[in-house]
Amino acid sequence: AGHEKQVRLWGIQAPEKHETGYNEATQALRRLAQDQEVEVNIVGTDKYGRTLGRCFFHDGTELNLEMIKSGTAREYMRFTKGHYSNKI
Repeated sequence: AGHEKQVRLWGIQAPEKHETGYNEATQALRRLAQDQEVEVNIVGTDKYGRTLGRCFFHDGTELNLEMIKSGTAREYMRFTKGHYSNKI
């Protein structure tokens, strides 16, 4: 449709535009992912029809987990059931 496909990072909650911490989370994501290629493992879609994925760098590092480790996002336990909890 003339634009790149967007992927919502599965299993994390980051602040929305109107919430405190949004700018920090956005900057962290840019810092981690800028000019990097990632492999996206599509997990499904959310209730809004957005693609959910786990994103991995070539060395196997998972972007989703790195956002949690950065402190700018947290694990969305409702969906992950603690998937990331033992990796931090």
